[in-house]
Amino acid sequence: MNQKLREAALEGDAAALRALLEADPLLLGRSTTIPDTSSAPETPLHVAILRGHVGFALELLDREPRLAEICDERGTYPLHLASAGGHTDLVKKIISIRPSLCISRDEQGRTSAHVAVIHGRVDVLKELLLAAPVTEKKSTTLAREVTSQGETPLHLCAKHNQVEAAKFLIEQDAELLNLKDGSGNTVLHLAVVRKKTQMVKALLDAPNVEVNAKNDYKFTPLDVLLQTPGDFGDREITEALLNAGAKKSQKPNRVRLSRSQWTLKAILNDSWSWYKRDDDWLNDMHNTLMLVATLIAAITFQTGLNPPGAVWQERSLNPFLSEPSLASPPSYVKPGTAIGNNSNFLYFKLFLYFDMIALGASVTVILVLISGFPLKNRLTTWILVFFMWVALASITLAFAFGTVIITVPNDKLRAIPIIVYVCVGLVTIIVAIHSIVFGFGLLRKLRVWISEYGNYTGIEKGDVEEAKIELERIN
Repeated sequence: MNQKLREAALEGDAAALRALLEADPLLLGRSTTIPDTSSAPETPLHVAILRGHVGFALELLDREPRLAEICDERGTYPLHLASAGGHTDLVKKIISIRPSLCISRDEQGRTSAHVAVIHGRVDVLKELLLAAPVTEKKSTTLAREVTSQGETPLHLCAKHNQVEAAKFLIEQDAELLNLKDGSGNTVLHLAVVRKKTQMVKALLDAPNVEVNAKNDYKFTPLDVLLQTPGDFGDREITEALLNAGAKKSQKPNRVRLSRSQWTLKAILNDSWSWYKRDDDWLNDMHNTLMLVATLIAAITFQTGLNPPGAVWQERSLNPFLSEPSLASPPSYVKPGTAIGNNSNFLYFKLFLYFDMIALGASVTVILVLISGFPLKNRLTTWILVFFMWVALASITLAFAFGTVIITVPNDKLRAIPIIVYVCVGLVTIIVAIHSIVFGFGLLRKLRVWISEYGNYTGIEKGDVEEAKIELERIN
């Protein structure tokens, strides 16, 4: 796009536009001669509409009507932008140039009617529905056109809580109420799952609404409400649904497994999917674990070969033993062995044990991470984190006992810093918290498995239990 033309569109400067066209009458015409409109950049018409310069946009269309037929790099047509902005006069102008633009779609498969209802532009929606031509399917009007997700404009009304637009669409075509999207959800399903109280009431007031329609998961709107976390608006929505005759599905897909299908494999597959986490989170955790494990392995390896208290440099009598006698021959130390092994045998052994545990745990984590095992779930990541907790606790204790070895006997109790106890305590608390969370997660899954298994072994819920469930939801 010509830079001066772009600046004029940004400012809505009609005088500058006229001056540019006087100097170059073909300036706008070149904006329409783009070989591939699917990858075309924005035109001056797009810029003007986005900035809200309706008068400037109308003058552009008067001088070059073909600008209305060009989409930008996102597949957005000027009619989409005018509909979103609620510019009714501009919408009328574009429709008069080419009515078929009403069913033009952006990269998400949305027509201008979809965009209009998202922003609650009822006046624009009226103009679009009046002017839109009948598509190849003669029974299909603009109000029934669907996005790439199978959503009609009325579905988007429910998603974006545009009650007035929904009422207008229902007045135009009451059958829209029971049309389903790509997941089998009606408009009522979407309004209920989003807890849009006023939208739910408006839909229930409409004639011929199917209150107990089931989606692809065999959920009715009431099932959907009961499956979602509780909210302050639940009571009002529940009462409205029950008053309209809403019922629970007897066997929604969440409990579709028969008794013969409740095998160990099915339970393990279900529990495994429960532990899945976001890939970005997993990658970040694995990178962090690799870094920390490598650092701990290097520290413990170096400390093991160079223990606290140093090593003997030459062969000599062991100064920590009593004087040799006929019954007790002299004891010599070997060069390269640890002095602490003779001076503080117990503490030195404890130091070595914890140092080796830390080294082993960190090396295990490194081996697992570089071995190529599939680690795309949080269970395996938690196991690796547990090994790192062990490594951190062990290296902390190794530091404590190493400090004792190089401290004079009278100061041994004061040699272990308070920070060591704090670190060990924090690790213990973290391990306990994560263990409790992990245990509750397993108990929750077991409770679901048991209840679902019971539904298929002859245990049926009676009317009294159903009534209790509904009362609990309402109260």
